Amino acid sequence: MTSDRIKCPPNACPTYPLTVCPQKIVARSLQCRSFGPKWPGGAGVHLKRLRRLRLSTFSAYRPTLFYKAFLKSVGKLFPPAVRDSQPFDDWSQIETVTQTNYPFEATADLPGVSFIAMRQMILMQVKSNGLTVLQDEEQHLTVETAHGLIGLRSGRETETAGFVGAVDEHWLFVMKGAVVSQMSHVMPEVAAKMRWSNGSEEGALPPNFAFVEVRDVRELGPNFYRVTFKGEDLSQHGDAAIHFRLVLPAEGSAPRWPSVAANGSVVWPDGPDAPHRPVYTTRSVDCDTNTLIMDVYIHEGGRVTEWARRQLNKPAARRVVGLLGPSGGGLLQADQVLMATDETGLPAAARLLENLPGDVTGDLLLESENGAACAYPIAAPPGIKMTWLSRASGESLRDATLARLPSHVASKIWFAGEREDARSIRDAAKAAGREAADLRISGFWRAPDAK
Repeated sequence: MTSDRIKCPPNACPTYPLTVCPQKIVARSLQCRSFGPKWPGGAGVHLKRLRRLRLSTFSAYRPTLFYKAFLKSVGKLFPPAVRDSQPFDDWSQIETVTQTNYPFEATADLPGVSFIAMRQMILMQVKSNGLTVLQDEEQHLTVETAHGLIGLRSGRETETAGFVGAVDEHWLFVMKGAVVSQMSHVMPEVAAKMRWSNGSEEGALPPNFAFVEVRDVRELGPNFYRVTFKGEDLSQHGDAAIHFRLVLPAEGSAPRWPSVAANGSVVWPDGPDAPHRPVYTTRSVDCDTNTLIMDVYIHEGGRVTEWARRQLNKPAARRVVGLLGPSGGGLLQADQVLMATDETGLPAAARLLENLPGDVTGDLLLESENGAACAYPIAAPPGIKMTWLSRASGESLRDATLARLPSHVASKIWFAGEREDARSIRDAAKAAGREAADLRISGFWRAPDAK
């Protein structure tokens, strides 16, 4: 096992000591102004060393969870934009785009962070996650994602400032929180000091949080509950992002809800009376009646399963809960697909399938304990071949998906299932040369014996 402490080459960087831990490699590279051929061990070398160490050092340095949290989470926080975007040649064009499509903007100074080094870090993630660079010039970097813009600007009192742009205040808050989350994994002291130019309602409920009432809970076949919520305004829960956090107050305690921190992030209550906050898929939403439906996979020991079971056909036991979102990816746009999921992703798959074009073609792999006996209501367009797999019969979603990958060279790949299975499929797809923009591969849960 590789040590969690390594040594920089002599005269690698004139600013910092030679021995650093993996998390500090990135933190210091973002502060390093010794970039380029003049300093062979400048920011670029630090970042390259980090990538070489990712399979060895980070397995030994699990307390930071940095590789997972930073180098892989960018794609989840900032999924690629759906429409095709091209870089612009001059500032007037990008200014028109940002003001027209993303009229809400904010910046936050990043004390001690080098613009050049941070730019390189962002561009690494752009390439890895299939994002689109709209502008890349001196003191201006603008990247388009599915939910808005991220980038860099000159700071008000510092060399570098983070930048976000969005279509409305809701998504602006989401983008700000995502940037702070990224920075907190690399340089938590900088993240804590971030203050956005449009201010922050510190202590208030997050603007993407909504109270909802439980209106109905019913059985949906032998393996699911269907829960219907009613809120005041659920118009944000559209097709651009189809996931949310369900916020369940602790049983027997006064409800505690999330709030906004000074740096614009979401602060969650902790302790024994902290709310449970799993991520679920919006199966359907009616913005005219402000009702939202989610389907809960029944598995013993699951806190949401027990919560739904208690409220099944017992209106007196129902109460107000919270929704934080929406977040994550939206609907698929594809002519050819390879989709695969177990029970945890069936609601998401059903939502995506019913919104695909009628002439789409491809394969759909569905795994449950007893195959089609799961009886979850899911339909596919006629050009998609649906195959049920049974764990009880020894069939494997992972193996079946990997076996079909070579025949789907032009398909969008969507997978939801166990975390290590998702990692295997993602690695195989990337090794085959698949573009990040064509991959929607997510680990919805983790096996108990997973590392």
